Amino acid sequence: MKNLITIIIFSQIFLGDAITTCWSDSFTINQNIKPGQTAEYSLEISNNSNKEQSFKLSSDGLPKLMNISFTANGPALKSITIPANDRTQLTAAVEVPINTKPGKFTGRFTAVDSKGSSSSIPFSMNVTNIHSLKIISWTTTVQAFSGQDFNFEVEILNSGISNESNITIIVDAPAKWIVQLPRIKIKNLLPGEKNKMSVKILIPSSQVAVDQIIKFHIKSDFTESTKRELTVHVQKNPVFFIPLGIIALLTIIIVFVYFKIKGRR
Repeated sequence: MKNLITIIIFSQIFLGDAITTCWSDSFTINQNIKPGQTAEYSLEISNNSNKEQSFKLSSDGLPKLMNISFTANGPALKSITIPANDRTQLTAAVEVPINTKPGKFTGRFTAVDSKGSSSSIPFSMNVTNIHSLKIISWTTTVQAFSGQDFNFEVEILNSGISNESNITIIVDAPAKWIVQLPRIKIKNLLPGEKNKMSVKILIPSSQVAVDQIIKFHIKSDFTESTKRELTVHVQKNPVFFIPLGIIALLTIIIVFVYFKIKGRR
């Protein structure tokens, strides 16, 4: 039996981003979008019958907070009338609320005629996070001595589309290691902007020689970065061997003097 209705998604538009042209009447169209944006799908509905038909437009599958509207160069439509053996283009707009959590969402556009015949096509959206921080460069290895401190630096990037505020660095250091963070947080970092942060760490004098891995990441009011690693090659401070050397030298001198005096007797 001939299908009297055909829906074709022939393009998808990312508002505020790139435009990708494609079409489909049999597979799922997918696009990436961020919270607070509106995704637009251009549809083409065909009336394959010999009579004028009115089609009810609907969608399902998406959360209720995502508002979907259909337009055809005018106000929002609940239905559309198409002449016999003709077709009409319209736009389905999906509003993604600003508080939408990242994830994949799927739905279906449907057109139903007066006799109940219908045609539908699936679509999906990947909602990505508007907040994103990245550590783009950092000190990877440090040579240090027990009882002394060292500094390491990180460079960060706001890779999201929203401002980041009160940015600080979180350092997972061993017990007894003293971490001195920057006194002033980065109050604001605009999208695409970079900045640097420096951290001072004091190694306790009791620390034995070891290769110690320290993990750290960046955190703001809204998000945090992936953890990175710094390898610290700890050596015993040579200063602490000086007293031992002096003691050993004095011991040798005392023994030498003792036997020399005893030999004279």
